[in-house]
This record gives sequence, structure tokens and C-alpha cells, in this order.
Amino acid sequence: MHTRQTTRTVTRSRILGRTLGRAGVAVTALLALAAPLTPAGAAGTTDARASDQSHTRVVVHLPGCEGCAVALASDTDEAAHAWSKPAKTVADGTVAFWAPTWRTRGLSVSVTEPDASDADTDDAAPGTTLVAMRYGQERVGGLVGRRAAAGKHRATACFAGTAAGRLDLRVRSSHLRVPSADGDGRVRVLRAWSARTQPWTGAMQHARRGYLASQAVPECG
Repeated sequence: MHTRQTTRTVTRSRILGRTLGRAGVAVTALLALAAPLTPAGAAGTTDARASDQSHTRVVVHLPGCEGCAVALASDTDEAAHAWSKPAKTVADGTVAFWAPTWRTRGLSVSVTEPDASDADTDDAAPGTTLVAMRYGQERVGGLVGRRAAAGKHRATACFAGTAAGRLDLRVRSSHLRVPSADGDGRVRVLRAWSARTQPWTGAMQHARRGYLASQAVPECG
């Protein structure tokens, strides 16, 4: 008799334990369903591709411009705001940056000579030199020499972008004289362009004798 009572007690305990276990699972499931859903990217930025961790090594080859300051920027409709990289100084003919790969679309490169800050305000250049990624009527991949560049009046500073892990931009440069910022004289400026015409995006801009410059980051569409 004692044995039967013990068996019944153990059996009832097991059944009660299973019942409570199932109830706990059910409660957990209900709590999970009741929890508010977090929208994808709610903790991120407004840029649609901000979570993309891919980066591209951008190497600018600029022989003959030792000590020049080179900076990168990108401003397109894909992003909520413009992106830029602080200027670096050319050493041994090159300068390199890391850039988010998706930001290479609309990438522009600016170049400032070492003595530019010493220029008198009245003789200041009309803008910061931009590397012309493509001149008007030039095909992608074609080589552009100094004479050809000097004869151009339309250009774009906007690179079309790349998915590659490295981007090498070989830039050529030469000097010319253009009207100063105040229009009362002429000032010596730097003309810079990609030695090989690059894929481009955005509208073409006026380029005086191949000299492309701007006071702001180019809007590349």
C-alpha cells in the first residue's frame, strides 16, 4: 500500500511538472508576439547603404606635384549628406585614402598647391582645382595629353564609381593663367585631369582651357 501511494505521488509530480513547463513555453511565446517589432535600420543612419562595410583603397598618382594637398569628396542623391576625406600631402608622387566603396560613386578629387595659401587675396584663384575625370568628347579609357586638355572647355569631376577594392587614379597636371577672383588681373593656377578618361556621372561643367575648379563639393547627381 505504501508503494502504490509513493508511485502515485511521483506520477502526479511528473505530470504537474510537464504541465507547468508547457505553460511556461506558451507564456514565453505570447510575450515574444506581444513585443514591438523594430524597423530594419532604426538604429542606423538615413543613408540607405550606411551598413555597407566595404571599403576601397583610392590611390592618386600625381607626379610633379610634390607637397600638393589632395582631398576626396562625394555628393550624390543616394546620400542624405555629402561625404569628404581630409586632405593629405603628396609624397613621392602619390597619396592614398580609404573610402567606403559605395561613396566612390560621385567621387571627386581636389588638388591644392603648397603655395596657394600665400597668394594675395586679390590675386586668388577663382576656385579649388578639381581633377577632370572626363573632358567633353573624350571616350572612357582614352588617353588625354597636355595639348588635348588645354583645348577643352567642358569637363566633369564626378567619377562613376567602382566595386573594386582598389582604385588607381593617374593624374596629370600643368599650369595656366586665368582671370583672378576679382577679375582685375590674371593668376597662375593648376590644371589637373585623369590621364585616362574615367567613367563619369553627373552633368558636364565649364572648364576654361581644361581648368576645372569650384568653391564647393561638386554635386554629382
